Amino acid sequence: MMGRVFDSLRGQIVLLTLGALTLAQAVSLWLFVDERSLAVRAALGAEAAGRAANVAHLLDEAPEALRGAILRAADSPLVRFAIDATPAVDHLDHGDEGGVEARMRHILGQGDAREIRIELHEAHGDLLPLASAADEPREGGLTRLELTLSLALADGQWLNVDTRFNRPPLQWPVVSTLSFGISAALLLVALFWFLLSRLTGPLREVAAASERFGRGEAEPDLPLKGPRELRHLTARFNDMKTRISRHIEDRTRVLAALGHDLR
Repeated sequence: MMGRVFDSLRGQIVLLTLGALTLAQAVSLWLFVDERSLAVRAALGAEAAGRAANVAHLLDEAPEALRGAILRAADSPLVRFAIDATPAVDHLDHGDEGGVEARMRHILGQGDAREIRIELHEAHGDLLPLASAADEPREGGLTRLELTLSLALADGQWLNVDTRFNRPPLQWPVVSTLSFGISAALLLVALFWFLLSRLTGPLREVAAASERFGRGEAEPDLPLKGPRELRHLTARFNDMKTRISRHIEDRTRVLAALGHDLR
């Protein structure tokens, strides 16, 4: 039964339509997830960059004795600030396409030409190795992003910032998506079913008329209906049937005349 359905023109076009709709939904979902990932990276990276730039600005202006207090105040369970002689990021190739650095330079001021190094990537394993981080709840199945910043300070040292954060889980509205997909599929199937009826209906009539004409039954001309191409096909069929009927009638008259002469 299914083979007969998909062997017809109507079934094949409906199947093609459903396949195209499914592919379009899959591509839309992929684009949505990709754009969402970029937006999450940009938002979380901008927040960490703004915080790091403000701390670096305070450290440059604060006396040496207050630096420790500033770092302790800036620390949090998921963000660690430290002053080291070397940068924690050992390369200049940023993983954020320059968005985080642009945010930091905007806060620091256009005249600030200090070196800034950034590394942003997906993290694997535990959270930051802080004592307080061990008590933080961990949600399974979430992707963690790790952002490491190294900012050159005015005295030649480096402010290193390590932070990890969970990417918010994808909350895809399954029910609404399925209802939209099913509604769109039913609407498209109904629309194509109607359009294909106008296409396949005249074709079936031409096929049935050809069968009856082949058995010698008298057949009136078929009405011209459907799309332009089908009307043209039906008109050509009517012309062919008329010419064949006329040719048969002529041969019948010739044979009748020959039979009369032979008698």
